[in-house]
Amino acid sequence: MISATENISEGSEGILLESVFEGMAEYYSAELAEKVGRGMTENALKCKFNGGTVPIGYTINKDQLFEVDPVKAPYVV
Repeated sequence: MISATENISEGSEGILLESVFEGMAEYYSAELAEKVGRGMTENALKCKFNGGTVPIGYTINKDQLFEVDPVKAPYVV
């Protein structure tokens, strides 16, 4: 791994420092994935829109909640 912003030495202490940086980056990525998954689950439990394609027969209101689309819902039923 080569960094343009960090001056990491080529010696044994550089190996240790590089592994600490890599470990912190991996930890940050794993923690962020957990937080995003938790947030998406909470939104789904509250029937909030998480993004993507809106199911046919529904619309999304200003509060990001699903609502039955009065125009398309009869066709789906």
